[in-house]
Amino acid sequence: MMRSNARRVLRLCRFRGHSQPCIEGTLQDLNDERSHPEVEWTPPDHARVPGAEQALDPDQRAAVEADGDRIVVIAGPGSGKTRVLAERAVRSSARAPGATLCLCFTKRAATELAQRLGGRVSAPRDLRVETMHAFCLRVLRGFDELPSGLVRGFSLLGRSAQRRIVRDSVRKANLDASSFPASEMLGRISARRLKVQSAAARWGGGTPVSVVGRAYEEELRHSNALDFDGLILEARAIFERWPEARTRLRSGVREVLVDEAQDVSSPEWDIIHGLVSGDGARGSSPLATPTKRSTPGAMAPVN
Repeated sequence: MMRSNARRVLRLCRFRGHSQPCIEGTLQDLNDERSHPEVEWTPPDHARVPGAEQALDPDQRAAVEADGDRIVVIAGPGSGKTRVLAERAVRSSARAPGATLCLCFTKRAATELAQRLGGRVSAPRDLRVETMHAFCLRVLRGFDELPSGLVRGFSLLGRSAQRRIVRDSVRKANLDASSFPASEMLGRISARRLKVQSAAARWGGGTPVSVVGRAYEEELRHSNALDFDGLILEARAIFERWPEARTRLRSGVREVLVDEAQDVSSPEWDIIHGLVSGDGARGSSPLATPTKRSTPGAMAPVN
């Protein structure tokens, strides 16, 4: 029941439901690879005043204080989503032992949230703000061998190296490079990898995408290398295939906060569910992009 006289509305609902590594770029640069646009939002002046984070309107405070194992907040631009996320993180880290993990979709969002949290947490080790890629890289570095057979010291390839492998694969498959440009093929390969879990089903058939995609993955394995999608896929495999590792990874996590959850891929959701499926774990997901039904500055429910 949305109040017609409210300029900004927060709504809550339940979910249904080794060589040395060669890293092209730094951890902070990982999410620059994201191609999705960010919601532009400039906080009001009072948001920049120390302590102003406490000045929540009733709907924002309801989102911060909502209790439950699965909570989602649907937020339009300018409705105070980042402030709510920051306040909930502070509240969670202060309530009980165990870390609060904030997963952001982009480096920019993670930086903004970290700035808002700066100096407000008594034990910083109990609160971690990371992009999903950075979190997965941290997870993978804790293992001597990964589910795919890659070993410690794997390389993390940037876009230029990925395109180079695709171009070589196109050439070896005797395909016309002008008809199958590397950037376009890389995008189609990425979509296939994130949607189809089985390698046999993923590259079945003799289509150009299947042929090049299969060769691309084989070259990554041969080079003991991962791309950005590989970080996600390997981390998901760990959570799904190795119960003891899953238990250890989620043992110290009290609550997981997910920013921009409408842009999270299926494999990323599998990782998040693996983190919060243990006893006592919670999950909260503020969504920032309005749906077609919602209006700027408002928040709409998910059914």
